[in-house]
Amino acid sequence: MGSNNIHTHHLFRQIIILDEEVEFVGSDDILFSTEKLKEISVAKWFPFIESIHETLKKMKLSNEEILFSRIESPADFLPGSYDFSFLKIEQNGREYIQWSIYDYTVVYTYLTKYQQLKNEKDIYRQKLEYRDRQIKDIKDFL
Repeated sequence: MGSNNIHTHHLFRQIIILDEEVEFVGSDDILFSTEKLKEISVAKWFPFIESIHETLKKMKLSNEEILFSRIESPADFLPGSYDFSFLKIEQNGREYIQWSIYDYTVVYTYLTKYQQLKNEKDIYRQKLEYRDRQIKDIKDFL
């Protein structure tokens, strides 16, 4: 796949194509197989979709991408942390919704660990500052 190819695949992203009624049309199945899900309503596999169903149906080609960040375990079969984006596209004279699912589980796990370490560092620093304020004489430092 060349760098000019708009459909360059990424191992951390799956593209699902939905029709205007927000029903499954196809997928590249990079993150998970949709084979057993094809006959089931998308809102049943991903309850999150049910909550934005009307918004997706009203999307126009001129609309900007809709992005949802850090969706935790969006389906029973998909643990982890994901970003979702939705974009109205046109192919062969028909309109579709392109749903991109980005697997950022590792990134969000590291961010959470980083935040925890930062918070622990800040608490430790505050304790040291408090102790330092209790010192009345330079000899107390030694």
